[in-house]
Amino acid sequence: MISAVFINSLKADSVYAPAVTVTGGAEEADSLSGSGVFIGSDTIRSNNYDNIDQVLKTIPGVYSREENGFGIFPNISLRGVDPGRSQKLTIMEDGVLSQPAPYTDFSAYFNPTTGNKDGIEVLMGSSQVLYGPRTTGGVLNYLTTPIPTKRRAHLKTTYGNYLGVITQGARSTENLQYGDVRSHAYYGDTLNTNIGDFGFLFELYGRGDGGFRNFKHIKRGQSGFHKYEPMVKLSYKPNTSLDQSLEIKAQHIRMIGDVGYAGVSKNDIRNKDPWKAPGYTQMDRIWTERSGGHLKYSVDLPQYFDTKITTTAYASRFHRDWAKAAEYSTTLNDTDGGTKFHTADTDEELKLIDTGGVSGITVENKHNNRYYRVRGIELRANTSFNSDIGGKSLDHTLTYGTRWHYDSYYDFSFYDYYNLQNGIMYHTSSTLKEAASSKEYKTWGRSLYIQDSIQFNNLTVTPGFRYEKVDAKRARSGTSGLLTADVEGYSGGVGFNYVANNNLSIFGSVHQGSSFPKGSDIWTAASGSRENMDPETSFAKEIGLRYKNRDKGINTKIAIFHTDFEDLIVSSNTGAGTAVTQNAGEVESYGLELSATYDVGFNRGWSFNNPWTLTYTNSHAEFLNDAKKSDGDTIYGNAKKGNDLPFISDHQVTIGTDVIKGPYSLGVLGNWKSSQWSSGENISVKANDTRIGKIPARWVWDVKGNIKITNTVNYNFGVHNVFNNKYITTYLPLGPRPGAPLHAYFGITVDY
Repeated sequence: MISAVFINSLKADSVYAPAVTVTGGAEEADSLSGSGVFIGSDTIRSNNYDNIDQVLKTIPGVYSREENGFGIFPNISLRGVDPGRSQKLTIMEDGVLSQPAPYTDFSAYFNPTTGNKDGIEVLMGSSQVLYGPRTTGGVLNYLTTPIPTKRRAHLKTTYGNYLGVITQGARSTENLQYGDVRSHAYYGDTLNTNIGDFGFLFELYGRGDGGFRNFKHIKRGQSGFHKYEPMVKLSYKPNTSLDQSLEIKAQHIRMIGDVGYAGVSKNDIRNKDPWKAPGYTQMDRIWTERSGGHLKYSVDLPQYFDTKITTTAYASRFHRDWAKAAEYSTTLNDTDGGTKFHTADTDEELKLIDTGGVSGITVENKHNNRYYRVRGIELRANTSFNSDIGGKSLDHTLTYGTRWHYDSYYDFSFYDYYNLQNGIMYHTSSTLKEAASSKEYKTWGRSLYIQDSIQFNNLTVTPGFRYEKVDAKRARSGTSGLLTADVEGYSGGVGFNYVANNNLSIFGSVHQGSSFPKGSDIWTAASGSRENMDPETSFAKEIGLRYKNRDKGINTKIAIFHTDFEDLIVSSNTGAGTAVTQNAGEVESYGLELSATYDVGFNRGWSFNNPWTLTYTNSHAEFLNDAKKSDGDTIYGNAKKGNDLPFISDHQVTIGTDVIKGPYSLGVLGNWKSSQWSSGENISVKANDTRIGKIPARWVWDVKGNIKITNTVNYNFGVHNVFNNKYITTYLPLGPRPGAPLHAYFGITVDY
């Protein structure tokens, strides 16, 4: 599935202008002074990936916890940091911060789409200087389709469905589809004129999926979603003595999903019926809409020590309204509150899950209705020069810059009430009972950074330093005054890469990272008082080697890492409760990462290529102290010294192979994860809390094939989870959640 770098090349297509990357692309990733991985469009599109979890399982050192089987709400961790809602990562698109509010509420439910991307980049080591604001968890960068340098058109359409699932269609015509349908199209060109080069790209991506979780007694749809995403890029490169360029990107993303917080009951897991949707979630739905873009200007100034300056201005708006079952009451028309859903597998709640014949119940749906705003500007410069120390010539590439950033979010929650009669929910009333406590948070962030890449013969050393300053404000209805706070963070360190010979290089790094609490979590929710919370800091070390032998079709990398976290920041409000973020204490994470590809067919001169790939992660992340607080709402609250960090497997393995002959290819890929805990307590059962348990080890296998009919037409087909394995992915937000069942698909791609 992941071919050797010599066969499934990850290099930029010469048809396209160079993309802005954090790793430098496939070739440059192999010379970083730390671990970094670049995955190109060939891998994403040939495997029909639209789930970031499927992409990341091929990268050692990455842990990804699914919530719904689609990858739209991933929980990603690099090297043992807290994976909750990917909040420790710096997530970017085309090198620009992409989260709805990267400073104020960086754990919001949004992630860039995967299926339309030209590449995915992951930085695990050496990311602490150039990329922030959080520098303890690494970088995930999505690359959109670049503007082609000559005319290019692309159309790909795929259709798929799940084993044993007959999609009923969703609750309204705006989300009516059958199975899983995806379409990706773009058209672009660069026009050469007397006054310069004008480039453009128009792209549209859409997906409709009926879902795989069924309501047993209700013919009212599935648990799927639909999304559409248009994007426009324009560029201009004038004919001037200076090498300069201008790029404009505008993007809109709209998604509606029939998903909620509730998983299934442990009784369903025991009865091997994990894909049942609880009946009381039949009105659960999330609406999200994001509009944004950037304006990027670059200019080369060779007269000033060969300097290139890039200025990027960016802005976005994001709105989400997530209506989901929150409480129930055995009294009809009860709007005064009741029992929280899915706190235990009681007989009463088990009946509500099926809802067949159930009547006389009031269901409260809470709308988490939030508005986000982002704007900022970043100036980054690269300067190349030489120096002489003791008669030794050193080549320097200095990268330095600053960023001014502002983001905010406004929280205005409200409620809908439904009477449950004979298994069907009927709307009765709505209320704005939290209008008096609506909240608005604003955060200003300022960053300064500098890094020098110093090369002497075969050795490159990269020292660097980063500074973050955060100012936060909060206004809350029903309270007087405006609350303010400020936080500072420092990051820095040094890395190296030594090229021993044409095939072998050695790399390593030592860095300190820093992460601050969300602007919305600096104060306690109820009183508005300042939380006594410290910034999270990390001290990360790694050393490894890379071996690449093009003549034999071999490409390997092995790395050992060790990270100490102090004042680990964790979220108390993970699916339940009202507590805020808190410091959990000290955590130690260490392990080994291995990735290897070997093309047997290429090396032995066969008539076909037969690349094999293996990635393996052995890691251990544990608490070095008892939890500082024993908040009952948090999955970390009762952690003891020596306990494992939740959702971090000790072992992960991905193994696969392809057979490629002329226009035909067939591949298989398997992924195994060892068991993992869902809480810091490391216990299998806890009364009145279905979020607590142990996730069993599991294998998931995929197969795929491609047939290239002509130079412009390609057929692809495949099966995800080919053995239809029933497995648990998580116990969060509320109860066990299943992975996706067998999903078969076929599609056609036309390139011109």
